[in-house]
Amino acid sequence: MEKNVDLIKIKKHYGGKMMHFCRAQFPTLLEQPNLLFETIQNNFTSNKSLYEDLDVYGRLGEFKDYIYNSAIVQPKEIAPEIADPKQLLAEAGYDLYECQTEEEIQKFKKYYHKHEQLCTFQGNRLNRCHVYFAVKKNVDAIKRSDFTNPERQDEYGTSVISIQFTKDESHTLSIKNRYNHHVNNPDATFSNNLDNINKGLTDSFAKHYGMEQQFVNDFDLTNYVKANDGKYYKYNYEINNIYYCPNNIIIDNFKVKKLSKDKYLLVDYFICDLEKKQFYYYDENIIDSFLDCLPEIEKIEIEKQKDQSKQINLFSKTIKNITINVEKNNKIIGYQNPDLKEIKRAFLRYNRVLKSISLPNLEKIANNFLYKNQALKSISLPNLKVIGSNFLYENKNLEKFYLPMVQKIGNYFLNHNHDVTVVALPNVGEIGKCFLYGNYHTTTVAMPKLEKVKSYFMNFNNKLEKLSLPNAIEIENSFLTHNQKLNSFFAPKLEQVGNSFLTSNKDLTSLFLPDLKKIGMSFLSSNEKLASFIAPNLESIDQDFLTRNQELINLHLPNLKIIGGCFLSQNENLESFEAPNLQAMPFYFLAENKKLKHLDCQQVEEIADHCLSRNTDLATLSIPKVKKIGDRFLAQNNTLTEVSLPNLEQVDECFFHQNASLTDLYVPNLEKMDDSCLSNNPNFRQKTIIKKR
Repeated sequence: MEKNVDLIKIKKHYGGKMMHFCRAQFPTLLEQPNLLFETIQNNFTSNKSLYEDLDVYGRLGEFKDYIYNSAIVQPKEIAPEIADPKQLLAEAGYDLYECQTEEEIQKFKKYYHKHEQLCTFQGNRLNRCHVYFAVKKNVDAIKRSDFTNPERQDEYGTSVISIQFTKDESHTLSIKNRYNHHVNNPDATFSNNLDNINKGLTDSFAKHYGMEQQFVNDFDLTNYVKANDGKYYKYNYEINNIYYCPNNIIIDNFKVKKLSKDKYLLVDYFICDLEKKQFYYYDENIIDSFLDCLPEIEKIEIEKQKDQSKQINLFSKTIKNITINVEKNNKIIGYQNPDLKEIKRAFLRYNRVLKSISLPNLEKIANNFLYKNQALKSISLPNLKVIGSNFLYENKNLEKFYLPMVQKIGNYFLNHNHDVTVVALPNVGEIGKCFLYGNYHTTTVAMPKLEKVKSYFMNFNNKLEKLSLPNAIEIENSFLTHNQKLNSFFAPKLEQVGNSFLTSNKDLTSLFLPDLKKIGMSFLSSNEKLASFIAPNLESIDQDFLTRNQELINLHLPNLKIIGGCFLSQNENLESFEAPNLQAMPFYFLAENKKLKHLDCQQVEEIADHCLSRNTDLATLSIPKVKKIGDRFLAQNNTLTEVSLPNLEQVDECFFHQNASLTDLYVPNLEKMDDSCLSNNPNFRQKTIIKKR
């Protein structure tokens, strides 16, 4: 049986799986020699992983249609009468603006979140492109905060778009998303097809603005870009509108540049000059310290592996050899540097696929180390002492972490690293905010020397059951909020905690903090099981302390002086509260507490609104120093019989309203009372004369 020449070529350039797919799907095109192969090659550069990429993203059916349509090209005519782009975009809800100066471009920067701004705003884009912005007419009503899981085509992402055509003859189009690089393929919004915004818009730009595209982009595939030669190229990275591709190809502003394989090796987004024995950036605007960590190289050896990966060995006079491992597409997956002691900011910040790294003598790491990496499984940093912010931000695969010498850690350490189970930091004394934030599966944390904890420590962790911080002195806001399993917390030296300390913790039953002096808002709010809280030196508490707690029965805080609103509100089982040095009762103090029988607040001089309202079991009450009381004090208490307030001078509305059992009230200094006070008290015997003016 004679072999089909097209299929042989397809197998050579695109792999066996693509060859089998083409044989099954394109029998008609295979009837005409060279038609199928040339159609594919005219649209997709040689790439043996094309079939797998189409398959994994579910695009094989669309690819089939695209190739059939591309095989027979019909001449295209622009309709003689077609509305201008401004009108067509207005029909789609946009206002269109053409930018002819750098100042006009910068006016649109205000629409972009700080970390989602286009590289267009860095300047000089008008040297290479015609730049337009389309802004939704209701843009001010579309808030970034409403889109917690951004998608490229969602309302926010497409509410401000930059439409850019290259200034060469191809007029290659890129439609840039408002999310920029927080979504997939942000520079191919609407699949870089203007007709996907409003039909006829492609021809309209061609007719009215002269932006006639040589190749209209009508096939969108993740990690593929259509260059100005009309072909789709697989790329490893897109940085500043420059695409770094396998096979030593760089696409700069859609122009294809092929590096000689005899002289160069494109590694990640770096160029290795094999003749000059040096690495350098193609784009000088890239901020990455990887090359700063390399010495003067004397020799480069490349070992090719059976799986098409490579091991690059670098040799120099000053240090032992450095090893860089790259996979078949030349993305870095392994790195060893035995003598490196310090790493500056943004080390391999764009690399997503590094799996292992060994830096045995490293002592200091600056910010944004492996910022976008999501594949690291092995890391060895035995002598590391100082870590900057965003260390391994959003790495997904690391499970255990041991840094024996680390003393200081910056913000966002291992942020959203979902699979980390064990973290051991025996010498760390200070950590930044968002430490292990969103790490759902961490079960063990060892930090015996930690003294200061910044905000958002281990929020949304669902597995940690025990935590010991024997030297912690200060904890800032949102400490372990929404932790569902913590049942033991030990911090004997803790003096101060910020807002939302252990809020929504479901399993903690007791808490002993002997040195604690100050508490922020929402301390243990919505903690359902806490039955014992001991803090003998506590002096100050902000609002929402232990609200909605169901188990606490007795609370004794001998040194407490200041508390915020909603203190222990909706605590249904508290029977006794003693705070002999408390100075004032804030609003909703112990409101809706159903079982309170004993209250000792001898030093209180002022009581705010709704205090002790709907407390159904309190029978007697004495607050000897109180002078002023707000609205609805002790309203709807059905068991209170005797009250002594000898220094009370002023009350607001509904004072003792609906107290069914009240018989005696001692208020000798009260001069004025509203008519709503003492209403609906059927058993009240007025033993004390209340003077009304």
